[in-house]
Amino acid sequence: GASRVAPLEARHLELEQDLANTEETLTSFGLETAGITSVTPLSVANIQALLQPDEAIVTFLLPGLIPDVIPGLEISSNHAIAITPDTVSVARIPEYSRGSLNDRITAFRCQVAVSDPGCLNSPAAALRGAMLLDDEPDEAAFDFAGAHQLYRDLFGGVETSLDGADHLMIVPPADLLRLPFHALITSESADTAAQTDWLIRRHAISVLPSLASLRALRSGARPQDEGLGRLLGMGDPIIGTTGRVDCEAVRVADLRSAAGVDTNLIQNDATGFALAQVDALRALPRLADAECELNAIDALFDQGQSSIFLGQDATEDRIKTLNDTGALADYNVLVFATHGLTAGEAGASAPGLVLTPPDVASPENDGLLTAAEIATLDLNARLVVLSACNTAAGESPDAEGMSGLARAFFHAGGQNLLVTHWSVYSAAAVEISTGLFQELDARPDQTHASALRRSMLAVLDDPEAGAFRTHPSYWAAFAIVGAN
Repeated sequence: GASRVAPLEARHLELEQDLANTEETLTSFGLETAGITSVTPLSVANIQALLQPDEAIVTFLLPGLIPDVIPGLEISSNHAIAITPDTVSVARIPEYSRGSLNDRITAFRCQVAVSDPGCLNSPAAALRGAMLLDDEPDEAAFDFAGAHQLYRDLFGGVETSLDGADHLMIVPPADLLRLPFHALITSESADTAAQTDWLIRRHAISVLPSLASLRALRSGARPQDEGLGRLLGMGDPIIGTTGRVDCEAVRVADLRSAAGVDTNLIQNDATGFALAQVDALRALPRLADAECELNAIDALFDQGQSSIFLGQDATEDRIKTLNDTGALADYNVLVFATHGLTAGEAGASAPGLVLTPPDVASPENDGLLTAAEIATLDLNARLVVLSACNTAAGESPDAEGMSGLARAFFHAGGQNLLVTHWSVYSAAAVEISTGLFQELDARPDQTHASALRRSMLAVLDDPEAGAFRTHPSYWAAFAIVGAN
């Protein structure tokens, strides 16, 4: 017996040293911002110390255990956890099946994400298409009761502890990333979309990729300067159709085209390096209104404080050259108005942003700025806007979308992201994003979540908005990822 103990103890010490060396290496990479390293977990007291008096965090524990097959388990094992500066609340979520919860989220999305694939046979199929009509939609084409029940199940048990929290930060598991929390309904009474008690009326809402990211984002936060600062805008890459776009002619009901990739965009070159196929990139549908959006945002910045790169200038080379010279870190705001591909989409192993493809793909420039490449950039941006379709989450519950891009931009030095859950309407992309910048300019000390909230409420409270613009399909696609 004793002869065996010594080698085992030696092996145990060796493994402990290897683990310590690995953790030290991860720490040196600065990955805490991304929430993907084995950093020391935040205690409840740590989290509370990072919160302002009017802030709260909600996260979810979703084992999804089935009571009928687990001895001694008679009710749901799923829980919501709410943390404020002074309190901690833990409440059971009535829905015990994680699969059923995901089915309900899919049905919810199929009412608002009008271009989502896989919705034809969903329980919400009868409501599909209402927002694709030129005429004003029937407001009954939204399951108000279902949106309220989702709210009750997820937040009802911790609702009272959130009173007074102007800023609500949500840390969802991957399958809940698809849920546009803004559009959950907090009460049963709902006559029209404009008068509905959407969750955005109670709180400014942002999403965090992990609890650990709160500490890193708060410790790295830089004071908001007067004004909007400097803007770098990049979009309308040379893909799909070409030609000038008449921004005045872009219809309010025009949907931005989803990438809709049927082919595998990624292939290995002669050396085995995975590269995007430039011909496949060129075949993607053009986001013709992206130039209109960038120009509208550009007009809000002081003269000489913005750089806009469109068409042939919207390239990986441009971004990487700016980064290599240190100029990229001079911009406070970055806006990418282009397609975002999620992990697994078109063969992509990680999320990425489509830019103008080169004639011949190379490891330095293949037209797809991947999350891995984004993570190597040196940013100093308070806000990164990803004005592309479906950059918030993947098509399936386990596909990495927002989380991958957010982690990459956070690791690069970005503080907050504005992302979209689905293919947005052209007018909404301009209205919501410019509204956010106008709010930031008017109140520089507010959070980005607060500015987005005010931009959304300006639409909902506009007496001239009509049923089309007040439907969550129009305004609820946008989300802030970040803490500041």
